[in-house]
Amino acid sequence: MASLRKPLLVVLEVLLILLIATPAFSLSIFSEGMSVPETISKAPSDFGAYGGQYFVPDPNPTGDKSTIWRIDPQGEQAQFSDNSDYFTVGGLFLPEGWGDLSGYFLTVGWERKETDGGTVGGIFAYDQNGENQQFVIIDDYDYVGLTTPEIIPRGFGDYEGMLAVTDQQGRIFVVNPNGNVQTIVETMPIHPFGLAFAPTGFGDFNGKMFISDGWGNQIYTLDQDGNLSLFTIVPLLPGQWSLRQMAFAPTNFLSNLGIPGDLLFVSVSGSYRGGGTLGDVLALDETGKVVASLRVLDDLEKFDPRGLYFTDDGHLLISDASDPIIIAKSDDFVLGRNANVVPEPTTWLLVGVGLVGLIGLGKKKFS
Repeated sequence: MASLRKPLLVVLEVLLILLIATPAFSLSIFSEGMSVPETISKAPSDFGAYGGQYFVPDPNPTGDKSTIWRIDPQGEQAQFSDNSDYFTVGGLFLPEGWGDLSGYFLTVGWERKETDGGTVGGIFAYDQNGENQQFVIIDDYDYVGLTTPEIIPRGFGDYEGMLAVTDQQGRIFVVNPNGNVQTIVETMPIHPFGLAFAPTGFGDFNGKMFISDGWGNQIYTLDQDGNLSLFTIVPLLPGQWSLRQMAFAPTNFLSNLGIPGDLLFVSVSGSYRGGGTLGDVLALDETGKVVASLRVLDDLEKFDPRGLYFTDDGHLLISDASDPIIIAKSDDFVLGRNANVVPEPTTWLLVGVGLVGLIGLGKKKFS
């Protein structure tokens, strides 16, 4: 009798520990009512009545104009402005040092030419009232598809403080506050989409530019001297289209999973233009290995992620091109790619209750 009860009690104790230790997944909708939300940027506190709100460009591929949404801290969204001509994808707030445009919201995108069907790249700046002004037009090529802007950090050669912009046609542009444009990469083996700069602790990649493939699954790095290197090839699962935006997480964001240090997060799209169902958000370490993925809840019927933004309170906002903005925590990630095989806390509870019953039955039978 004692020999049977003791092993069962040990198993039950282990399961109860797992139940307590198993994270409470909290993936939820932060805001909704958009078409294909892309990058997420937080407005500076002095941006008029909208300081501290989140700004999200929406190219709205099925509509007649692109929209810029603003979302307050409670998740309520409203239209801030629009652009009836340009297919607008990426945006950010300009820092100090950009003259009269300091603090403005900047967007990048493209417009189709009326003459030959090509495209022209456009960069616009929006003031606190939603009024935009044309900042830069890039029409030196047959096709230009601007997607993601990023301010170049200190240490990146002569380009620090300037604006880097990816072009899906294989180029990387750099723009200074005067609107002068340089092409620092003319031809890439990928279609550049996402853009991020590595922090100090990310292996040997301190300050390097990371560029994702909008039509495939590769990530490249670029140094201040213009040297390109393949960082990794991300395995795509059936139903996944390509890579999109990227962001480096705060240090130790996934320490709860036993993954310390800095990680690169990348969104994996489930479609070309939004509305996909099988997208993912992956965390990569400094070797390019996928170490964690987002656990999408069963009741989230479709998921097609784009923009990523880490908030000051430890959350991750994710633009979902199936419509909403998702809010997640580190507890919503699991190790590796097989997120859906992790047992639910309720599953552990049912197993534990069953074992309690077995132990009770054992006591009754052998007492």
